Amino acid sequence: MNDDGNINVLVAEDDQTVLKLITFLLKKNFYKVDVAGYEVELLDLIKKKKPAIIIISITHKNIDAVNIIRKLRESEGYSEIPLLCLSAKGNELKVMRALQEGATSYIVKPFTPKDLLDKLIASLRKEK
Repeated sequence: MNDDGNINVLVAEDDQTVLKLITFLLKKNFYKVDVAGYEVELLDLIKKKKPAIIIISITHKNIDAVNIIRKLRESEGYSEIPLLCLSAKGNELKVMRALQEGATSYIVKPFTPKDLLDKLIASLRKEK
């Protein structure tokens, strides 16, 4: 949570349409949103902002999501951050690997705004 009481969400999604939808939806529902486009940037924002949750595309072209999940689960101070993975249909193997490494949950694209918010809230509760 940040100073104004909003929950910090870090988003790593390379599909600009999906990213805009997620950002709009989260801000509309009073979440604070930071966006990362590259792995180094993502790791830096995690350290600087310590988000309440991370939403990450498991097929991001500039980020190895499974590697990020593994690193976070092995890092003291960051291992409890919930990780909600976004996946396109047909990526079941990547989803399984992400869950095995410690992802909290996943949602398959395309998704409805309600589905995303429900998964986000459930993921935040699961990690408490």
